[in-house]
Parts: sequence; C-alpha cells; structure tokens
Amino acid sequence: IAREIAVIQNSKLKTQMSTNLPAPKKILPMKFNTNYSLFERWSSVIISGVKIKPSPSWIQKRLKLIGLRPINNIVDITNYVMFEFGIPLHAFDYDEIRGHIMSVEKAKGGEKFITVDELSYKLPKNAMIIRDSERIIDLVGIKGGANSGIKKTTKNVLLHVTIDNPVLIRRASQALSLRSDASAIYERGPDKGGTVKALIRATYLVKELAGGKIASEVVDLKKDEF
Repeated sequence: IAREIAVIQNSKLKTQMSTNLPAPKKILPMKFNTNYSLFERWSSVIISGVKIKPSPSWIQKRLKLIGLRPINNIVDITNYVMFEFGIPLHAFDYDEIRGHIMSVEKAKGGEKFITVDELSYKLPKNAMIIRDSERIIDLVGIKGGANSGIKKTTKNVLLHVTIDNPVLIRRASQALSLRSDASAIYERGPDKGGTVKALIRATYLVKELAGGKIASEVVDLKKDEF
C-alpha cells in the first residue's frame, strides 16, 4: 500500500532496507543457461553455511495472519518477502542442483514432477521448467521440486527471483489445476524492476535468521533494462 501511495503521489518511499550486499569471500560455482523468450529477468545469489530451524515467532505470526503455514526459516523468508515486495522468490538446496547448472526450458509433455509438498504431476507440453544437469528441479512460477527443496540438512542455499512468461505460467497452472500464490502474482505481473531489491532483502533476513555467508556475486540476467 505504501509503495502504491508513493507512486500515486509521486513521492519517495522511505525504507530502512539495504540496497547492496557485501562482497563474498568465497564463490560457489553456478552456471545459468538463459532463454529470454521464457523469462525476462533472473536475479540470484548463493548463501553458504545456513542453519535450518523454525522461524522466530514474529515472522510465523505475520505469515499466519495472511493465511500461510510456517515451514522453516528459509521457506518462511521467501514467502514473507514475496508478500512484502509483491514478487515471488524461491530457495533451492544448492548442493542438490546437480552439475551446478540451471537451464530454463519448456517441458516436452508427460514428464513426471514431484513438488515440494510431495504431490506428483505429469507436466503439460510447454510448461516452463528448470533443469539441472540431470533432472527437472522446478516448475517455474508455480511450485518448486521436492528434489531440490529446503530440508533440515540443507547447508547452502541458492535464492532466486525471476520475471517469467505469464502466459505459459497460466496455461500450465490451468492444465494441472495447480495454483499457488506465486502463480497468481505472475499472472498479474510483478515489479520487473524490483527483483534485486527483493533478493537483497531476503538475503539479509537469511543471514539474520539462519546465519551463513554470502557465497556468490549477485547474478542479474536480463535482456532489457527495467
């Protein structure tokens, strides 16, 4: 609401949030294969040495008030910042991304995919997916995969914020009868210029609530300036 009022009144939004991250002392490798017909922007950062545990009471209370179930500190942060900025985020277990490569593709149709909540689907043709070197790890804009999701043993996290093709997301969501908070936002269009800000906000919350150290530069892949 504050952001919309600032736009309407042509005034500046006051915020205490940091606008940058400290330089990483070590770099964990990750290769991104881009396809700008499927996504317009992909912002990402890796955080190493996190500790998975329940979120503090303040964030659990706020999530419950908007109808979300607290899961763990990392997942709760992505959900919290999604509603704070109006931009979906996703967290991957970095060590489960095989080959340390992520490629955005279209599904051929019929592939089996198990979501983070352990539900199994056969993907429709042209659903947007992310693959590592061996398997599908994300149903883009709708649900993450169980094979790369955050679990109790996760130590290293890859956070990403993307601007994806809304038409393909809606078609896949309808074909699967699978709707999420993220897909609802993507169908309407998130702030294309806000991905890095949301990523930085989430990163600081991870450091505060889960510990860890920044282990990559901020990746910000985009075809156009926003």
